[in-house]
Amino acid sequence: MSAAARISARRGSGPHRQLSLISREAAPGDIEAIAALLFEAGGDALQFILDELAPGMNARALYRYMVGLKAGQYSYRRCLVAQRGCEIVGVVNAFPAELLRGKPDYQPSPREAHVLGRDNRIDFGSYVINNLAVLEPYRRSGIAAHLIELTVETARSKGFASLQLQVWADNVPARALYARSGFVEVARTSVPWHPALPREGGRITLQRWLTAVTDQPSAAAEVPGLGAPVGSSTALTVLLQT
Repeated sequence: MSAAARISARRGSGPHRQLSLISREAAPGDIEAIAALLFEAGGDALQFILDELAPGMNARALYRYMVGLKAGQYSYRRCLVAQRGCEIVGVVNAFPAELLRGKPDYQPSPREAHVLGRDNRIDFGSYVINNLAVLEPYRRSGIAAHLIELTVETARSKGFASLQLQVWADNVPARALYARSGFVEVARTSVPWHPALPREGGRITLQRWLTAVTDQPSAAAEVPGLGAPVGSSTALTVLLQT
């Protein structure tokens, strides 16, 4: 997206009233707001890993560091934001899935391996939504769906045939949003329940094909590239998705 676009959205609770928002590419001045949104969406899983690898480190601080980088998967340069007035109310972080491919000889820590789960797989030929977050007062207003469609436009413009993401199975509102946005389930990843990360049902891999309906695979086994395990060294990225 090369220029700002206006969003016409409605609040999801209370009297419906039109909101005037702008969607645009993220800038350095958005780093703090983006980090706060990402922490709200995925801070539990990141903190679970940090408590083992770096006790005392705060997940929000790590998000702040990663978003502030000019390169890397969480970089603000890989984000689009929705803005109302001076406030950032939503963000989507997305990039080519190939960036998630890790080093084959990397040995994850026990908690990284726990969150990575078993049979974690991804289509490395797709474009991936790594994280999508909207401030609570602005949810169910169309902002998240708008950011998804902007990501679809970006993926198509870069020549990608599909868009992929992972969502916790117990995140029912997010799963409903993605279903309405045209995503279908292509795989499930088993993640054991843990008292410090009480997620139920593991993670679900969802995919939306950006080509004609007749060109879409009918089952996960037919998705090109699905079946190649995600490299463990990408745990802090792959596992903290929406």
